[in-house]
Amino acid sequence: HWKDIQYIHNPASITNSSIISSTTMLQNNADFFSCKEHLGVIINTDGVPLFKSSRTTLWPVYLEIGNYPPTVRFRKENAVICGFWIGQSKPDMQVLLKRILKAIDNLNILGFSFDSPDGPKLKLYV
Repeated sequence: HWKDIQYIHNPASITNSSIISSTTMLQNNADFFSCKEHLGVIINTDGVPLFKSSRTTLWPVYLEIGNYPPTVRFRKENAVICGFWIGQSKPDMQVLLKRILKAIDNLNILGFSFDSPDGPKLKLYV
């Protein structure tokens, strides 16, 4: 996926369908995304009833890698489930996202390392 992550650094890879979202992301975060080792994440959540007649809802919170091209970014196998809420009312987003945002902040400061399929060990920051 390293090639996909580097998508935003290759202007030729940006198609008409992805221009608005990618350009907006790059313009608003130009300094962060100028470094190839930086990953942008998109946080999503929405409630769904557990059953048709149930008032109990499930609110999954998942991340998507913003650096991926949209055709790759929105595949379910590339979504990372990082939390969820089950209840009969909407969650307090401050409570739901507090630990998730703290973990993302730590990844921004400390980064994380992994072995690239291309050989070198890489350290990425969120």
